[in-house]
Amino acid sequence: MNKEELTEKLVSTHKNFEKYLLSLSTEELHYKPDGKWSAFQQLAHIVVCLKPLVQVFGMPTNMIAMMFGRSEEDLIFSYNDHVAAYEAKLAAGGKAPAQFWPENVQASEVKTLCKILEDRVLALTKGLRNISEEDLNALQIPHPLLGEISLREMLYNAIYHVQHHHKQAELNLQLT
Repeated sequence: MNKEELTEKLVSTHKNFEKYLLSLSTEELHYKPDGKWSAFQQLAHIVVCLKPLVQVFGMPTNMIAMMFGRSEEDLIFSYNDHVAAYEAKLAAGGKAPAQFWPENVQASEVKTLCKILEDRVLALTKGLRNISEEDLNALQIPHPLLGEISLREMLYNAIYHVQHHHKQAELNLQLT
């Protein structure tokens, strides 16, 4: 995906998740089967995970390179390859580190949290505009499960990550 496609997918996948959440009742937002996260906690997790991405994508590229480095290799994975690698890590027991767990928030805050989500996606796409296609491939940052990955792959992850949690929220509500 090029920058335009990445921007479109980032906005649409997060917007779809937000629309789904806003369609749920308070009871549905809070439903947690067998210790799994509620739909609302899924939202809070996505919001928490986007914060460091917004920070990185708001930096000048030379600072990103200084802090995290450049890839030694010119390996560019496709979206599908990235998703397969991420799903393999999850299947092997990979979990979000504690700093990315959802905070204790109230369902009455769903609209506020959705607004924060919108603002973070907007800030992320704004930062993306300032990064070249080449730097999306060459600059790397750490991912908690995948290790060092390119900025492009991190955006692939942001797209897939929200879809994954959207699906989890839907599946959990099917257990009611």
